[in-house]
Amino acid sequence: MLGLYDRTPLRRKVDLDGWWDFVIDSDDQGEQARYFSDFPFDESRHTTVPGVWETQAGYEDYQGVAWYRKEFEAPWMGPCLITFGAVAYIAKVWLNGEYLGEHEGDFTSFRFLAELSDDVNELVVRVDNRHTDESLPKAVVDWYPYGGITRSVVCEEIEDAYIERIQIVGHTDGQVDVRAYVRNHSDEDLDLDLTLSVLDAEPIRRTITLGAGVRVVEELRAQIHEPELWSPQDPVLYEAIVTLGDDLYVERFGLREVRTEGPQILLNGEPIWLRGVNRHEDHPDWGFALPERLMLKDIDIILALSCNAVRGSHYPNHPTFLDLCDENGLLFFAEVPGWQYNAHQLSHSPTKDKLGSMLEEMVTEQFNHPSIIVWSLHNECDTEVSR
Repeated sequence: MLGLYDRTPLRRKVDLDGWWDFVIDSDDQGEQARYFSDFPFDESRHTTVPGVWETQAGYEDYQGVAWYRKEFEAPWMGPCLITFGAVAYIAKVWLNGEYLGEHEGDFTSFRFLAELSDDVNELVVRVDNRHTDESLPKAVVDWYPYGGITRSVVCEEIEDAYIERIQIVGHTDGQVDVRAYVRNHSDEDLDLDLTLSVLDAEPIRRTITLGAGVRVVEELRAQIHEPELWSPQDPVLYEAIVTLGDDLYVERFGLREVRTEGPQILLNGEPIWLRGVNRHEDHPDWGFALPERLMLKDIDIILALSCNAVRGSHYPNHPTFLDLCDENGLLFFAEVPGWQYNAHQLSHSPTKDKLGSMLEEMVTEQFNHPSIIVWSLHNECDTEVSR
């Protein structure tokens, strides 16, 4: 799962977690040899996704290129979204021999719009976990640079017009502002009903026209009667349900306000004393690919320590862990892996651009979590520049 609950419950899906074909490409010859259409089965083995290759005997310290392959059938043919929860570090993706694109970054999700055949489909991923002084994070850090498809992979059917995501701002007076990011990937203009439903609020409905091949942002507003606020003591969660034609998108959110007065953080207008821990998303048996039960164990340990805050050191954490923080009232510091860069590196265009890109991906993916009270850009950066 790409989180604790299904955000698009009406879409038909194929869960691509489980066994994949896997082969190491230490000479980086796979693209030239066209592994994406002629996979070397005689050299391959099976591995599990999500997972890291360092848990396999002989690959504990391997840094380089590896290839993954998965065959699957779907109960439909035609357009789909293929979503990767995360791949460490650089992923290139092919479906049925057609190149879909690439993504750089260990800890954020990415997706491709693709076309399924009416037969068996073949998904191939080239993964490169090598880091440099210009990567994010850089080559030498104080956590292990795992490699692999580290979070879930899902293929889902989409309508001609569908909801890409929704962004929610919940106010303490019960006002709920929703931005629906919608797309028409067909070659025809479409007239569709757009609706918003929130518990204890009047439903919102209007008809919109989506031009062929366009993306737009639609703004919706609801008012919750007798609102209940989210806090560590009482982590009340609401659901926003947005529909566009036959598509439906669900997001949980909380009503809360975070602001500062001098050095003091205020939550819902009240000073809050943070008692927190740093948490790396790492395990000797699982690497970055922790199962939900271990995330729950971490939550239980943190709460048993009477803590109310967690810092996601030093990278975007799994969406399931953030869902659990929302449910359990744990305040969260979300961070990108800008670890120990100096002033020159932070002003250097490749590094700065990658930092900005990952920050945008993290905020886009995690925006609706009421548990997040801090967005952190870097850690322990070396600089002689005065404040």
